[in-house]
Amino acid sequence: MRRSTDRILTTHAGNLPRPADLREMWSKKTSAAEDEAALQARLRSAVGEIVLAQKKTGVDIPNDGEFGRSMRAASDRGAWGNYTFDRVSGFGPTPHTTGYGHIYQGRFKSFPIEQDESLLNVLRCVERNALRAKLVDRAQDWRWCSLWRRINGDRESVLSSWPVENPTYWIDWVNGPQTAAELDVLRKSVNRGAPYGSEDWRTRIANVLNLEFTLHPRGRPRKEMR
Repeated sequence: MRRSTDRILTTHAGNLPRPADLREMWSKKTSAAEDEAALQARLRSAVGEIVLAQKKTGVDIPNDGEFGRSMRAASDRGAWGNYTFDRVSGFGPTPHTTGYGHIYQGRFKSFPIEQDESLLNVLRCVERNALRAKLVDRAQDWRWCSLWRRINGDRESVLSSWPVENPTYWIDWVNGPQTAAELDVLRKSVNRGAPYGSEDWRTRIANVLNLEFTLHPRGRPRKEMR
C-alpha cells in the first residue's frame, strides 16, 4: 500500500463516466466470440485512458473506475447505491431519518454568527478539531488545518482574512481546554441553524432573518397541568 508522511494522498471510490463507444458496445453485446473479444480489447484501452487521465489531474492512487461493470449511461447513481448498500455495513437509506456517522452524514449546516468573541469561539472550535479528536498533542501540529498553514506560511493563499482581529494569545487559547457547556451551545446553533452570539443579538437577528423558530424547542409547547 502506498503511504506518505508529507501529505494526504488523493484517490477516489466508485465508478467514473464511461466513454460513449464503450457504453454502446455494452448495450449491443451478444454472445458472439468476436463481440466479446472486441469488448475486452476496448475495455483494456479505456481503462488505460482513464488511469492516465487521473494521473494527469493529480490523483496519486488511480483505479479502473469500475469500467468492468456494464453500464449503458455515462454514470449510474442507482447502481452505485445498490453496490454500496450491499457491501458497506451500516450504510443505507432509512425512512424518516437523517442518518449518522462518517459516511452517511446530515445536510450542510450554516448559521449566523455575531462578529465578536462569538466568531472567535467558532473559529477556535474548528482549529482545535484534531486536538479534540486526540490526533495531535497541539492543535498547530495538524498539518491539514488552517492554524498550521497560518503559522507555517499560506503559500497557496487559500485562507481568507478574518473580519475580527486575531488575538495575540490565540494559539494558547486554541490549545486550552474547552468545556462541555461551550460545545453544547455551539452545537445547538449548528443543529438548528440558530444565530450564535449574545442574547440580544441572537433575538434581533432571528427576527430579521425569520429564524425565531430556531430559538425555541422543537414540537408543540407542553400544556400546563391544571
